[in-house]
Amino acid sequence: MSNQRSILPAFHALLRLICLAALLVHAPALAQKTAPWAPPVPGPSKKDWIQLPSGEWLAGEIEFLRNEEMEFDSDELELLTFDWADIRVLRSSRTLTYAFTGKRVAVGTATMQDSVVRVLENGTTREFRRRDLLSIVEGGGKEIDYWSGKLSFGLITRSGNTDQTDANSIGSLRRDGTITRFDLRYEGNVGELEGTESINNHLAGAKFDVFLSRLLFVTPLAVQVQADRFQNLDHRTTVALSLGYYLARRSGLECFVAGGGGYLSTRYRSVEPGEDIETNSGALIPAFSLEWDPVTDLTIELKYNATMEVPDVENWVHHLVGVLTLENLRIVDLDTSITWDRVAKPVPRSDGSIPDSDDLRTTFGIGIDF
Repeated sequence: MSNQRSILPAFHALLRLICLAALLVHAPALAQKTAPWAPPVPGPSKKDWIQLPSGEWLAGEIEFLRNEEMEFDSDELELLTFDWADIRVLRSSRTLTYAFTGKRVAVGTATMQDSVVRVLENGTTREFRRRDLLSIVEGGGKEIDYWSGKLSFGLITRSGNTDQTDANSIGSLRRDGTITRFDLRYEGNVGELEGTESINNHLAGAKFDVFLSRLLFVTPLAVQVQADRFQNLDHRTTVALSLGYYLARRSGLECFVAGGGGYLSTRYRSVEPGEDIETNSGALIPAFSLEWDPVTDLTIELKYNATMEVPDVENWVHHLVGVLTLENLRIVDLDTSITWDRVAKPVPRSDGSIPDSDDLRTTFGIGIDF
């Protein structure tokens, strides 16, 4: 009995040593199983990695980040769009251009974690606050990467008791630089009723914006030209400068107001005897813009601007266009557009007839983004 009592402690000690040795041998494997997986730090792989709130990692390429929205070309899931707020971690091994507030630009590989963006540029790591990031552009800033646009076409035809053809087109082209933005826009409507022209109006505009901060921008030059045969308008040209402020600027919602002044030149198609066929004056020009994605694949765009002659402040000219877009239909989108034009004081034609103050048009068509 005494021999058994003396053997038991030694046996227990031996078991403890065996268990300890087994834990030491398998500790690396156990640690590997329990530690969360993470992609490699930026290196020669030439891939971008993003982590979502669920903890999932995606590999692919960042196409761009703009207006708090990232377009990401996944290796497995193809092209995806994410809110910038939903990107928990970013690791990019590719050379990209990062634009921040305060006119700061960094080019290189980068990581983003814990609200800090670190860009490795020419062997030096530069740190920025995540909330100061304005955009990410592919490469060292190839010119083609800064451009985007949309074309929309609508056509209505009717035959039988009434022969009618109406055509509508809206086109936009934008260049988003690091701290600048250049916009071109065109709207046109033509139509015939029983072989006689019934609609013929065109509007083209260009403007150049410079961002002073993420929300505040100045437009040193904006030009707009409008022609409308049935409003007795040969052309109305405005050249202006303005200041704008974003009331909201995040993924899925952009809304800004702007106001400025400039020069207004108007030439009419015909006027009554003794009236000036061309007038020139100063102008005040308020504007409003809204782009909203209330649900996935649905976009609402609303743009308004007005021109008030100076000193004839009662002569207001209004222009409003709204576009409802149903997206994700492979190549094209479905567009419904509503355009409203109003002239407070229409100028009589040479025969004494007065154009209507209001024009309202609704068009259905297809759009192509690029």
